[in-house]
Amino acid sequence: MIRALSALGFGALGAGLFALALQLFPGLALALQETALPALAGTFVAAALVWYLGFGKAPAPSPGRGAALGALAAVLANPLAILFISVSAEDRGSAPLDATGILVLATVGAVETSPVSLPVAILTGAFYALLLGLLVRDRVSRP
Repeated sequence: MIRALSALGFGALGAGLFALALQLFPGLALALQETALPALAGTFVAAALVWYLGFGKAPAPSPGRGAALGALAAVLANPLAILFISVSAEDRGSAPLDATGILVLATVGAVETSPVSLPVAILTGAFYALLLGLLVRDRVSRP
């Protein structure tokens, strides 16, 4: 139960950080335009899936494992967001992304945000795991 709920929480945290990146990096927002919502959904799924699959057997992951999961989520969020954008193209009434569109979005996403998003994701994963560990330890220690 904790594993699934914490994965949803980490996915929401990742999506919130992506929304913040859209505000801080105008080039990214310009490149995404009306595809920001599918990209946000892809980021949520990437972060939640990475956290759920990498949680491990312990009641809560260690901060080191949380940092590694944060880094992996940051790396996988870009391709998964692009996949969601491409899949949702028909819903928006446009053609699916071709190779050039995928390359442009991947390049802008990687170049524009990676220097900031990767360290932020690593620290976020570590602190999220630390907080989760403190909450679980507090709950287990209660009579």
